[in-house]
Amino acid sequence: MKIKSWVKYFIFSVLLFSFSVLGQHIFQSVRMDNEQTLNFKPYFYNLLMIVFYGGVGILLGLEYLIKEITKKGVWKINLPKLLLVGAPSLYFSLNIFIYYFNVPFILNHLSFPLVLFSQSDTSYIAVFQVMLGYIITTSFYKVNKAKFT
Repeated sequence: MKIKSWVKYFIFSVLLFSFSVLGQHIFQSVRMDNEQTLNFKPYFYNLLMIVFYGGVGILLGLEYLIKEITKKGVWKINLPKLLLVGAPSLYFSLNIFIYYFNVPFILNHLSFPLVLFSQSDTSYIAVFQVMLGYIITTSFYKVNKAKFT
């Protein structure tokens, strides 16, 4: 059993490392293209960030999801977790979409906390995107029907 665990975590770490290297390569290519063409596409960049950083969160929660898939039962959603942790993570993950959205209500009300957070640094966005991927992955579980009958 110990060998199986070592192999599983080795594969997991190689997958996580490969995904991170691929993401860095793509981000670097986009940055270089932005510098050469002077055509920054904030929505595209934010979408890439959500895909890659959210993907890291999904990879971190993958072991849990695989265990749930192998169980017998009915799929359920941990709604409090999804709404109370996932929704704020989604809000902060969509920082650039919200900030550049040209609707007065959104600019005046929804973007205010984002502007406060972004005054010093925007690295917090990646943390919320990783959290979003992890929360989405771990919010689904199975319940055995036999327990209720």
